[in-house]
Amino acid sequence: LTESLKKVHAFHAVPALMEQVIENIKQSNSKNEYKQLREIFTGGDRVPTKVLQDLRELFPHTRIHVLYGPTEATVFATHKSYEPQTAVSEMKGSILGTPNFGVEIYIMKEGKTLCPTGVAGEICIAGPGVANGYINREELTASQFVPHPDDNGTYLYRTGDLGRWLSNGSIEFTGRMDDQVKIRGYRVELGEIEKALTDLDTIASAVVITRGEDEGAKELIAYVKSDDQLQVKDLRYALTKRLPGYMIPERFIKLDTFPLTATGKVDRKALPEVKGADIKTGTEYLAPRNEMEEKLVHLWQEILNVEKVGVKDNFFDLGGHSVKAIKLRNHLFAEYNVEINLPVLFNNPTVENLANELEKALWVNQSEEENKDVDKYSI
Repeated sequence: LTESLKKVHAFHAVPALMEQVIENIKQSNSKNEYKQLREIFTGGDRVPTKVLQDLRELFPHTRIHVLYGPTEATVFATHKSYEPQTAVSEMKGSILGTPNFGVEIYIMKEGKTLCPTGVAGEICIAGPGVANGYINREELTASQFVPHPDDNGTYLYRTGDLGRWLSNGSIEFTGRMDDQVKIRGYRVELGEIEKALTDLDTIASAVVITRGEDEGAKELIAYVKSDDQLQVKDLRYALTKRLPGYMIPERFIKLDTFPLTATGKVDRKALPEVKGADIKTGTEYLAPRNEMEEKLVHLWQEILNVEKVGVKDNFFDLGGHSVKAIKLRNHLFAEYNVEINLPVLFNNPTVENLANELEKALWVNQSEEENKDVDKYSI
């Protein structure tokens, strides 16, 4: 494919395939061999900002176009073009640009109410390119093709994509309606988490999914591609500046490539199963040194669903959160008959520190049994 690129003036590929092209060119050190390439188009799936930045580095003389639009609207409905002189810092994959000629874009709530500038809603498309519906699927057609807001006898297509108008007249993609999930009682946009990850300098692209059967047990798992050595504590710290705590993934998995569908899009269902996280926490492993630490290590492995825990590992770096902390507190009460306040768990997030707190509590409780005058120790 990269050899063919040396002979063409324009090239289009979905982002996942474009990433492979970029990687091949980097490895072969052939970026100076494509000077006749004038136009690059990418779209058909979420475009990571890193892809655009890499394309600018490899093809400084080329115009780069981000295209957006579903098949139901005759493929492409909007575009955003970056001229060769555009600064890398101005290139963002989430910007869909402006409607193409003859295309009408509406940002709406439930296909009925228009959203003002800056407010996210569903991206709906109208115009001559919009299909009449799905063959022999009347119910689906009725749900996706709804009357035009101007009531002119035409219809608009509900894409299921979420976006918002920016003050400069461009549209920003914010996620998918079917990416909305509930995590610990909060409604979460997976696309928003992916965007926060790819906005980091160390992450080339990211896919976020949920695993678990019910709301309380669901976990956010982030699969990332990066050329850097990553540590969980660094990723979590960076994300805390961009996302609320309940939107920060419990697991971070680094992959060299994402599995793709036959059309070149990321196949989320084919992402590998995980047990724990393969990105290091940045903490050197230290085995348990006594019975208390041994019990806590096994308890953490069970609650956090990880295979290996050291006594200096941080509960929250391994995927812990408030719900799992409550579960840990309940287990400790059942095991040691000691009721631990949640702040103690948050302030002592390692096996080593928590074991010390537990041993103090057990010692005081034993003394209380022997001497009724001793005040009860509470943690």
